[in-house]
Amino acid sequence: MTQLVIQPVKDLNFRTLLVFIALWNFAVNMAGPFFIIYMMKRLELSLSFISILTVTSQITTLYFLRIWGKLADRYSNKSVLGVSCPLFLVAVIGWTFTTMPEKHLLTVPLLFLIQIITGMALAGVNIASVNIALKLSSLV
Repeated sequence: MTQLVIQPVKDLNFRTLLVFIALWNFAVNMAGPFFIIYMMKRLELSLSFISILTVTSQITTLYFLRIWGKLADRYSNKSVLGVSCPLFLVAVIGWTFTTMPEKHLLTVPLLFLIQIITGMALAGVNIASVNIALKLSSLV
């Protein structure tokens, strides 16, 4: 049993993937709650509206899992990561334009766009990293 756990960790590629997944999840989960606080305090949005934005991101993620999956099959999982990781950074940078310096007419449409881009990017990162992990495992 312990051999099944230890064997994949001996593989350099798998360890590299584990480090990437750990750092990615740390960054995303560390920053996520602050965006909600920002929307509540700085943009003065209701929790109901923030929930609608979150659902928008989740629906986009569900929709784009199939698209990224087809692209990963056609090209490669690394290619999908190469597009979806920078796409996520574009979404994060988009937050700086939600107040310039105050809330403006395009704040709400921009928030929806950011959530859509975030959902697209997270779908790509998730499907590609899971696919790579499955390919690196000895069970597949």
